[in-house]
Amino acid sequence: MSMKVALEDLADEVTKRGPGYLLTTRTGGRPHVMHVRFAVEGRELRVPIGRSAAANIGDQPAVTLLWQPQQDGDYSLIVDGEATVAEGSGTDGNPVAVIEAIGAVLHRPA
Repeated sequence: MSMKVALEDLADEVTKRGPGYLLTTRTGGRPHVMHVRFAVEGRELRVPIGRSAAANIGDQPAVTLLWQPQQDGDYSLIVDGEATVAEGSGTDGNPVAVIEAIGAVLHRPA
């Protein structure tokens, strides 16, 4: 069962959930998963990333973000987005993924 999340409500959903997961795709189709805390403003999310995620985004900018349910019976938040890499813009000089959300749902198994 899924319920669409209005993109103007995305910042509230992300803020109340805390850290989530960034899923990128390696060459050959294998997923790469990072547990991270996103900064969000409107439809744009930012997160510091490493070399692997930066390379993946360079090859395949479609990404998915996931927040697991906070307790039994809750919904997962799933966001699809298009990412770019801002080199050296993290506090430690590492790259930052800048993700434009294109769709979001709250999902619970039926």
